[in-house]
Amino acid sequence: MKNFTKVALALMVGVLAIGFSAFTNAKSHRGGLTNYTFAHPAHDSGNSASDYVYHAVLAGCSPSSDICTSVWAESSTPAEGSNPTGTQVSIDNGDYR
Repeated sequence: MKNFTKVALALMVGVLAIGFSAFTNAKSHRGGLTNYTFAHPAHDSGNSASDYVYHAVLAGCSPSSDICTSVWAESSTPAEGSNPTGTQVSIDNGDYR
């Protein structure tokens, strides 16, 4: 019975660790850079860094050919409401809500 309790507790800890890591905005680490997703609230297709704004919690996108969000590789965690300063990695189409 003690072994069963230990195994059950270990499984619960593992599930919680995976569950909490699923809600982080940072996506990957490469050479000191971390990918962060920035919102594009302008509802157009402009692709300047000043068009993007960082939000720790993103609202989502509706279908559109405009730009909704973009992933940028940053050397440090961006401040809420800041523009990206790193390198653009990818673009997702849609209208930011």
